[in-house]
Amino acid sequence: MGVSAPKRKLAATQAEGLDAARGQRPQRVLPSHGPGQFPAKLASPKLSGRSRVPPYRYYAGFSEDFVRDIINASQIGSNSLLLDPWNGSGTTTRVAAQLGVNAVGIDLNPAMAVLAKARLLQTDEGQVAARLLAGMAKRRPPPIMRSDDPLLDWFDARSAALIRGVERHFQIGANGPLLPVHPDDLSIMQAHLYAALFLAVRALLQPFTTTNPTWVRKPKPNEAKLHVNWDSFQLNLLRSALVLQADALTDLPPENCTTVNCSPPPGRATVWVAF
Repeated sequence: MGVSAPKRKLAATQAEGLDAARGQRPQRVLPSHGPGQFPAKLASPKLSGRSRVPPYRYYAGFSEDFVRDIINASQIGSNSLLLDPWNGSGTTTRVAAQLGVNAVGIDLNPAMAVLAKARLLQTDEGQVAARLLAGMAKRRPPPIMRSDDPLLDWFDARSAALIRGVERHFQIGANGPLLPVHPDDLSIMQAHLYAALFLAVRALLQPFTTTNPTWVRKPKPNEAKLHVNWDSFQLNLLRSALVLQADALTDLPPENCTTVNCSPPPGRATVWVAF
């Protein structure tokens, strides 16, 4: 993040991690295509009406077609690893998964790491998630009360507890109180469920959005806190999940190995860096 998408290029380097210990900048090597050059015309990096746009439009995002052209032109080998150290909403890792290219995406923003991992959802995982949501419709999750819950800035206590109860329901296999979550520990399906929850809660916060679409302001002292109706929230959550599932991946190459993290991957490998 912080570098405009049109200026992104790929560089190859033999490195351990990112040569961080030596503080060295990877050597830039332009990948070849045909006679040693990129194709004469790349797809536009801009997100447009004709390009696939994720439900959570990221202000620094770029098009999947652009990434696909770059990866195909780079002729990345099967023993190489594509690394996007500013993975954002996960366009690089999503396209790499579709092309069967081993890839790792990193972003220090934990919410973006969750969203990027959610974009790796496959159709069969979406079906499992749909069954989990259907089960929640039949049995409402118990509320989770937290006196220090940041959601209390916008929601009344009962509504915040309702939302946390849903989150706890998504922590499959966990027992007891709500657990702290690190994006690296989430499965792709869990990340998908969290992404749906993000969208559903974000829709409720519409009265507090600003001119910057990525920000949400805190209520003013004279503004009432939001109250959540379970039936409408459940419907909105299901709608958000279905929107995300419509974007699920199908027929991925069996050898695909794509991950999304908040921290760099260890080990020594040929790394293609997107920057």
